[in-house]
Amino acid sequence: MAAQLILVLFGAMIAYQVASLIVLGRGDVIHPVSRRHVIAQAVDMWRLAGAQLQAVPGAAQASQVLAALDRPGTHVRVAAASDIEPHQALPGEEANLHASLLARTGLAADAVRVRFEPAEGDDQEARLAISMRLADGHWMNSAQQPMTKFPWWRSNRFSLPMTTLLVLALGFAFVHGTLRAIRKLARVAERVGRGEQVAPLPLSGPRETRELTASFDAMRQRLARHIEDQAQLIGTITHDLRTLIATLRLRAELVDDADLRTAMQRTLVDMEQMVEQSLRMASDEAHAEATTETDLAGLLRDIAAEQGALGQDVRLHATAPASVPYRCRPLGLRRALTNLVENAVRYGSRARIGIEHARAEAGGGAVLRIVIDDDGPGIAPAQLDNVFKPFFRLDRAVGGTGLGLTIARSCVEAHGGSLQLHNRGGSGLRAVALLPAS
Repeated sequence: MAAQLILVLFGAMIAYQVASLIVLGRGDVIHPVSRRHVIAQAVDMWRLAGAQLQAVPGAAQASQVLAALDRPGTHVRVAAASDIEPHQALPGEEANLHASLLARTGLAADAVRVRFEPAEGDDQEARLAISMRLADGHWMNSAQQPMTKFPWWRSNRFSLPMTTLLVLALGFAFVHGTLRAIRKLARVAERVGRGEQVAPLPLSGPRETRELTASFDAMRQRLARHIEDQAQLIGTITHDLRTLIATLRLRAELVDDADLRTAMQRTLVDMEQMVEQSLRMASDEAHAEATTETDLAGLLRDIAAEQGALGQDVRLHATAPASVPYRCRPLGLRRALTNLVENAVRYGSRARIGIEHARAEAGGGAVLRIVIDDDGPGIAPAQLDNVFKPFFRLDRAVGGTGLGLTIARSCVEAHGGSLQLHNRGGSGLRAVALLPAS
């Protein structure tokens, strides 16, 4: 984004300079101030020559008087003929001068002649010759060196790059400062999305950035209060359910029919597990565990060892890295991965765990890819999303509360990742957890 804004600013500067050159560089070659000066000077000398000839007839005497007005770059004399050959059509610059002289003197068009010679190089001066007929038929011939406009490349070869560099430097500093605040806000938003507790951001930068930061902090506080209220509500309901379950367990003991008593106790155990899982999930959301640096490969080895100690066939692939440092909430992530492994063992007899560095699809960044395979029957494609819903169970005879996958996905997504299930080609199910590597 910063590069795009700088390019837009650079393009605007170039467009401004080009427009300025078109507007300021078009039209006359002689500078407007010098143009007014040479016209006024020519008219004054023409009038002075006419007055001198009326007082003292003779071109030589008039030329001698006008010679006193000579200065560097200007020469005037009176002669019987014009120094300029008559011409039918005048170029743009000479035509403008010719029209201005006619307007100032009231002479006929053939009584004023103009010849302009632009400078051929940087070390030469432009030359302007003006001949104006006097009342007695003589001609006032003047030669001047007017100041011309600089070519655009001469007048802008220093100002254009310096102005552009200065504006780009100031623009880069402004854009960098603004985007730095936005990037910081994005990083904090990602942390909040993972459930981390963050301090309020300082209000800095332009007014719009400060307003965005203030709105984000207000939203974060509202979400925190909402989660806290929700957790308190679930906690209250769970506490009441525990009391009811304990009461029902006591009453079940009074049932004489052994089969009925056993069935009731089994149902109460399932209910208690659901209540405990619900309370644990609500507690995890309300009181987020602090993030710490954790060896993710070591955590998976511990899970495999724990399941192996219980007699389950759970192994970590030999190709797994020896160590994978990762900043996470280790207890929550351990619970999520344990749920996935227990599901694999429950439905697929065994679990094979793999971990590797990968790259997310659709041009995403680097991720950690955790794969858990089992040898079970898999899941019907239509049910692959439903199994993540709370209390959803494909086979109630197998047991479980229906919250294991819900808790696992919630925890993985709280770390900024994703959890998906795929049926393997032959048989079995594959659970894939993608966690952002940074």
